[in-house]
Amino acid sequence: MDSSLIEKIIVAVVAVVVGAFLKPVAAYLTSKVRTRTQDTPSLTGKWRGEWYIEREGKEETYGKDRINIQKQRGFSVFGKGEDEHGTYVLTGKMSLPGIVRFSYEYEGKRYLVAGSVILEIDALAKQCTGRWFGYTKKRAVEGGRVVWTKIDT
Repeated sequence: MDSSLIEKIIVAVVAVVVGAFLKPVAAYLTSKVRTRTQDTPSLTGKWRGEWYIEREGKEETYGKDRINIQKQRGFSVFGKGEDEHGTYVLTGKMSLPGIVRFSYEYEGKRYLVAGSVILEIDALAKQCTGRWFGYTKKRAVEGGRVVWTKIDT
């Protein structure tokens, strides 16, 4: 038998064996990824944000804005917010089911305006509530309650 023919037969047998092994492994891994991401609520779309601040033991409105969650890949979430001070970039990560944490940073500011938000997503993914802390316009680290309400799907 020609050695080239033997090589081709060996390669074909190895390919069949490896393929037979990898197919169920790939199916298993795909099902695990799909199951985890199916439990992740979709945040993409437009939201109305209401931010409150606690000062001297009292809660007052800090600001209102519009948030557009543009992309969600698995557990990573990306978007932008806009208020009277400008546009800020949101980068987030889902952790526990129904919990998302974001960091935000305003674009084009001469000084850093940034912070963090932790939100609990309701069962229908129509409202998120939580807490924020950030470097505020008073040039201090402050924070309070935050509520996001979905305004489209």
